Amino acid sequence: MPKITAKTVAENRDLRESAILSAANTIAREQGLSHVTFSAIAKKAGIARTTVYAYFDSSADLIADVLIDELFEMNEHLAQRVQSAKSARAGVIAWISASLEYVNDGRHELLKSAAGVELPPVRRSQMQQLHRAMITPLMQALTELNVKQPQTVAMQISGVVDVSVRRLANGGDLNEEIAATTAFVLNGLAAFTSAR
Repeated sequence: MPKITAKTVAENRDLRESAILSAANTIAREQGLSHVTFSAIAKKAGIARTTVYAYFDSSADLIADVLIDELFEMNEHLAQRVQSAKSARAGVIAWISASLEYVNDGRHELLKSAAGVELPPVRRSQMQQLHRAMITPLMQALTELNVKQPQTVAMQISGVVDVSVRRLANGGDLNEEIAATTAFVLNGLAAFTSAR
């Protein structure tokens, strides 16, 4: 039986699950999602492989948790950047900047690689919901700007950001992409509201 390192059994379970997820995250980032196996995780976390099975039914389920954690973190980051902006207009700029910075620093690669991984349908659905939720902070900023149809406009802005994402992948400059995308979006908002 593994030695309990926390004060309670519940705390110990949480610590072990956290260690497993941390090991899986590290392996996924360093070697790719295909290398996230129970054996590799057990070795990285310094625990028995049977312990990993006690927490997760399959490696696909574990990979889904890693990806869902990443999406939660990204959503929280976007929300924080928009909320800390000094105005709704600055919030739109913050959302664009945070989205492009996330891609530029390489964190997007983990989520991008998820397309080629077989995940349980329920977990894939959870990921899709979290991915759609990324525009929520942007919609809130657009609502404050009295933009008509904030969800539609937020989706359009997201599409413009996706173009810059592709340009970054082809060697584009982060600052230039942020400036160009921001200018395009802010000028386009005039068609949806009188507030600028």
